[in-house]
This record gives sequence, C-alpha cells and structure tokens, in this order.
Amino acid sequence: LVQERQFERVGGLQTLTVDVRLVAATNRDLRSLVAEKLFREDLFFRLSVVPVRVPALRERPEDVPPLVEHFAGQFRAENNVRPRGFTAEAVEALARHPWRGNVRELKNAVERLLIMVDDDEVAPEHLADVLRRTTEDPASAGGAGTLRDFKEGAERTFLVQKLRENGGNISATATAIGTPRSNLYKKLEAYGISQEKDG
Repeated sequence: LVQERQFERVGGLQTLTVDVRLVAATNRDLRSLVAEKLFREDLFFRLSVVPVRVPALRERPEDVPPLVEHFAGQFRAENNVRPRGFTAEAVEALARHPWRGNVRELKNAVERLLIMVDDDEVAPEHLADVLRRTTEDPASAGGAGTLRDFKEGAERTFLVQKLRENGGNISATATAIGTPRSNLYKKLEAYGISQEKDG
C-alpha cells in the first residue's frame, strides 16, 4: 500500500514496511485521464504530492547546445574516438528540431552523427540523413521536407485545434473527429500534445 508504505512479496505472506519516497513519471495528462475515468482518482491524489512538470525538449531549445556538447564529450570519452565537434550552424539547426523523442532522441542523434560523419566537424549538411523530421516547421508546406513531415505537422495542428474547440474534452474531441478515444490518446501521446502545453 502506497499510503502505509507496506507491501507483500509475490507469493509471500509477510507484510513488509519500508521507508521510501515514491517518484512517478508520465508523459500523459493524468487529470484528463481521471476525468475520463481511465486513471484512478484516489491513486492520482496519493501520487500528486509535489507535482513537477518537466517541459519537453522542443519547449526549451536553449538546452540543446549544452546537451549536444555533453553527449558529444560523453561519447568521445566512452568510445575513445578522435575529437570532433559541431559547427554553430549545426547546433542551431538541432535546436530548431522538434525532438519528439526528447533528450533520448537528441542523444542518439548526436552519437549517430559522430559515428557517421568523417569530417572534422558536424555541419548542417550532415543532419538530413540523421534527423527523422525537418528542422523547419513541418506544419507549413514550405517548411516540410517530405510529404510525411507535412502530414504529421498538419495532423498535429488539426488535433490541437479540435481539442481547443471542445474545451480539452477527449471524448467530445474523439466524437467530433470520428475516431475512437483510444486512437486519439495514441495520437496525442505521439505528437506530445497536452492540455497544459497546447490548451
């Protein structure tokens, strides 16, 4: 039991007491899930003692340059590879990328670039084959590098607009756009859409 700080081992008969602090993390909007009866309200209030919202990486592009430097240094140290950096223009391009996979995606991209690029520095022209999406705004046809980029950007914009029209209500939005609620939740998670950020 979370509140009593007690638990029983699977198959065990003895109740054990522990002195721990529980840290829970999610990329879902739990308040909306509680309202939709998809997450237990009592568990939400037990967990939500000191809520801390960590913005997605795309919301804090100023964090990208130091992270790139950190991950590049870490990779060089762990793999004993020759020193190789990123041009200022490449770092700027990385900072404009939407980073749907957040810091993990950035770290993987930095490592792939250091492995694949033979030049002394990673430059903007090296980024196209590594990044999954264009570094420009995918929601506009002019900025979309591929048809897929444009489609994903347009779909995200459409979903945010429909959510706003329906006051953030998931069920009403799903009905309005003619899709199952479960499918809408998957789309919101894939595009990193939340009431706090996009409402």
